[in-house]
Amino acid sequence: NISKKEKEIDRLFNNFMSTNDFIMLWQTIGTWIAVIVAGFATVLAWKIGKKQNFLNEQFGRIQDSVELYASYGINLDKEGKQVVATFLHIQNVGTRHVYFDRYNFNGKIYELNGHVRPPTYSNAAGNFYGIELPTNGEKHVSVIIEYHDIDNRNWKSKIIADLNEGGTWQVSTFPRERND
Repeated sequence: NISKKEKEIDRLFNNFMSTNDFIMLWQTIGTWIAVIVAGFATVLAWKIGKKQNFLNEQFGRIQDSVELYASYGINLDKEGKQVVATFLHIQNVGTRHVYFDRYNFNGKIYELNGHVRPPTYSNAAGNFYGIELPTNGEKHVSVIIEYHDIDNRNWKSKIIADLNEGGTWQVSTFPRERND
């Protein structure tokens, strides 16, 4: 008991599009929606990757530090009462291993041939380098240490020490510089 009007609608629809055509239309629409969503996802993934690369570069720069620090050190006799020697206590306070090539101590060059210095945060035993301070009456010391890092970038650091009236040394370490 289908009405005439329903029969007419059914006839028009069947003439307009068969069932297979209807299914193919929706498959095509679905495919285009999937292509558009995939395109948006690709653009979004590219933008996220670009931002991640930027952040990785920034973190890499923070973690890529090369710096030396010097302080005054003393060696005592076996009883711990008398100073036997005074020295510059030089530490690698950066985050990377460095290799001491040479140092200039008041105009005299001392070759070290790549003496390795681990960073202090590594807690390596004896992770400092000592340079004896003069006991011959000199009151001023200038040291320039030339070294390179694991990436073969060349650096130099300047250290100044002055003997105080009380017999201790006042040590100043200057920021490292490129040594190209």
